[in-house]
Amino acid sequence: MAVGGPLSRARWLAIVVLAAGAAAMLSWVAASSIRSPAASGIDADAPEPTPIAVPVERLELRDDIVARGVVELADSVTVTVGATTPSGELAVVTELARSGTQIDEGSLLAMVSDRPIIALRSALPLFGPLEIGDRGSDIAELRAALVRLGLLDTVGDTFDTATREALGGLYERVGSRLPAGPVPVEDFRFFDRLPLRVVEVTAQRGDLGPADLLVVAPGDMTVTVSIDPAEASLVGEGSPATVLATRTGVSVTGSVISFEPDGQQVLATVGLDPGAGFSIVGESVRATLPVEQRASAGPVMAVPVAALVTDVHGETVVAVVDQADTITPRSVRVLPGLVSRGGLVEVTALDGDLDEGDLVVVGTDPGLDLP
Repeated sequence: MAVGGPLSRARWLAIVVLAAGAAAMLSWVAASSIRSPAASGIDADAPEPTPIAVPVERLELRDDIVARGVVELADSVTVTVGATTPSGELAVVTELARSGTQIDEGSLLAMVSDRPIIALRSALPLFGPLEIGDRGSDIAELRAALVRLGLLDTVGDTFDTATREALGGLYERVGSRLPAGPVPVEDFRFFDRLPLRVVEVTAQRGDLGPADLLVVAPGDMTVTVSIDPAEASLVGEGSPATVLATRTGVSVTGSVISFEPDGQQVLATVGLDPGAGFSIVGESVRATLPVEQRASAGPVMAVPVAALVTDVHGETVVAVVDQADTITPRSVRVLPGLVSRGGLVEVTALDGDLDEGDLVVVGTDPGLDLP
């Protein structure tokens, strides 16, 4: 926004309210200066009143969209185990993939009573224990997985000797052995999408079934925030975003992936960049969506909104004090511009000097005579 550009109705209203508050403060100051002789005697030894002043800043000012939300993990799946193994033994957790481990096709998820749980990509689970001669669409999916892993040469829908031998190679890869009898379906977990990543380990070695073992997910982290429809029109899908975990201080970049109406508000979902790690999953975060239409064209003079005062002529002014004389302020007429959510307002001096580092009054102790 150009220096001294127009303000929205809402922004002007905020300034008017604050200015009215400042005017009320001045009236109170004036009234408080009328003292009875007795009160004047009591206050004779009171210290000199001093203003509360802050320096003028020169910076790029922005009024970005800021909202809060919670980081969630898309499409997470919990890997579980029952109370007993297929052979009827007690299910005891003997090995687990570590948190953060990438799960590819053929990866070991866990060992239960020294039997493996192997990840495979398939739209269908196995319908039952596998024996030579079995046929079906589930076996066709299994054979396709073995072909992708380089353990089988051809696809098909029959569980034959070559398929069993290929499975034996898969078991060897994960440090186990193919059972002598029928191959149990419990040795496999099928996922629509691979690779996945272990985002949480919920069991430990020695735990007994039934139990939740691991939580795996594609690694897609999102945060959904509620914003005003008017603000939603200022950004679009693909717009950049920054997410800050307020508890840990972790900052992650991302982009807006979707909008969805939600009553009087709009839900904006931000997809976070891959590789950010899972430390902020479940964290309350502050999401910032930059709005270029509400940014200054470059560095501008800015003061706190509380520094703006309406004088007796209806002009907007700031009260500037010198380091050497903080009691007698001088008035500088200004034109307000962009207002940031951080409480700063762009100002252009219309008469008088206003430079970076000048001290402007934002509050006062009783007794200061403001212009």
